[in-house]
Amino acid sequence: MRPRQFTISDSGSSKIIPLDWASNQNAAIVASPNGTTNYSIAYTVDNVLDNSVTPVWIDISDMASATVAVGTNLGLSVAGIKATLNSGSNLQVSVTQAS
Repeated sequence: MRPRQFTISDSGSSKIIPLDWASNQNAAIVASPNGTTNYSIAYTVDNVLDNSVTPVWIDISDMASATVAVGTNLGLSVAGIKATLNSGSNLQVSVTQAS
């Protein structure tokens, strides 16, 4: 998977990034807040591309209500991640999955 970068600028909004769960590869995530920002990153093993499925999101402990830059490596195959800007004005997230 090509590295993906995105920015969330609206407090209370989320962005979902589908990952290649079938690749059985780890995903690296880096979240960088700008200013006074509180954010959470979660993952799911449920299909985020199927509208009939309601994904169950599991918070990544290092990235739950975080206020500083955090990087982590998910050591399991996941179907997607969700970044939520709980408060503040700007969060940049980078995601890379081995291929």
